[in-house]
Amino acid sequence: MIGPAEPWVVRETGLPDGATATRQSESVFALANGHIGLRGNLEEPDPDGMPGTYLNSLFEERDLTYPEAGYAFPQRTQTVVNAPNGKPVALFVGAEPFDLRTGTLRRHERVLDLRAGTLTREVEWTSPSGVDVWLRTVRLVSFQ
Repeated sequence: MIGPAEPWVVRETGLPDGATATRQSESVFALANGHIGLRGNLEEPDPDGMPGTYLNSLFEERDLTYPEAGYAFPQRTQTVVNAPNGKPVALFVGAEPFDLRTGTLRRHERVLDLRAGTLTREVEWTSPSGVDVWLRTVRLVSFQ
């Protein structure tokens, strides 16, 4: 759930419910700098998510056809292509994979700081075997 309005900050508490809400949240928490764009998906695999890494100038070009010719109709189009995802992280608690769909999620919060250009995530989770985990990640796309 997206929290109340704050200056320069977008805050989400809890996890989105379902594929549509997850993908909308990933769009809201995306980071980009004009050269690279990263969707705001979780670091660990999520079956509801749609990971995306987009690079400027990486696109597919194809011909356009029309039933009738028209003045100034473009002949070709360009579609941005999803590049290989470099964001996944495999986290394990002992031999158990870190998976929010198992165990008990006590707290999940993401904060997009528009001034700093960072996406911070904090998770408090108890694994199925009872191990308490506190995880904090910070993601950024350099403006340099």
